[in-house]
Amino acid sequence: MSKITLMKEELVLLRNEIAALKNCQTQYVTLTVTSVGLLFAYLIKDLIEAFQCNLVSPSDLKIDFVYLIPLIIIIPLSCIFFNKATTLFRIVGYYQLLEDFNSDKIGINKYIGWENSLRLFRSYEIDREIYIKNNFGNIKEWNKLSRQQKITYFIALFGFDLNSSHGSLSLSTSYWGLIYSMFFLMAMLCFILTIMPICIWMINHNNLLMSIIPTIVQNNKFPLLLIWTFFCLSIYAFHFNLKILYQLEEGFHSYKANYALWKTILIDEITTIDID
Repeated sequence: MSKITLMKEELVLLRNEIAALKNCQTQYVTLTVTSVGLLFAYLIKDLIEAFQCNLVSPSDLKIDFVYLIPLIIIIPLSCIFFNKATTLFRIVGYYQLLEDFNSDKIGINKYIGWENSLRLFRSYEIDREIYIKNNFGNIKEWNKLSRQQKITYFIALFGFDLNSSHGSLSLSTSYWGLIYSMFFLMAMLCFILTIMPICIWMINHNNLLMSIIPTIVQNNKFPLLLIWTFFCLSIYAFHFNLKILYQLEEGFHSYKANYALWKTILIDEITTIDID
């Protein structure tokens, strides 16, 4: 079978793989939204009681940590979603190079097939950022952003452009940014609903927080431990996802960066590497 025939078949197979990855991501989002929605629907009665807040003293305040259950779904699926996104962008970068083969922009003699190409790609995994920077000059790096820039980028995902003169609302968030925001807001909702009875009680009774903290801690040691554990896990997961998201849109995981790395490996250095 000729290289041209193999390449054209590979174009079809990779297109199907890209579609399968996108479908898988859609299923993750659907599963998360559906599961969280069903859990909240089941707990709506307790939520209404919390709003009514018929408690008479701080000793009656109990944290209902059942609202933290959706985080068991949200945290891992959000991480898997963005991990799948890096795989998707890597395949698209190779697919773009394959299209250049097919359109005769690059000599067909450089084509070695997906599995061999992937083996080379993995051998460059440790130094991938160096190769991308050398062949894709204006790459943006998350680690070189200041704390203020990271915060500004994070806030912009929710539609608020702090770089504008008036901090205006912007609807230019990307698809990936919208998915990140959705996962994040669902996680925040879990924490808000968990502590809502205490907040409502304080508002209704005009109590100072410091005066009831000892009672709350004494009566809710295990729920508070769970809240703190899930909070730490959420901070780590969403910081990890935020870094990946930035790299998908601007940095080392973007379509252009992946294309640059594939081109470096397969076109510029293929003759110096043994693929056997």
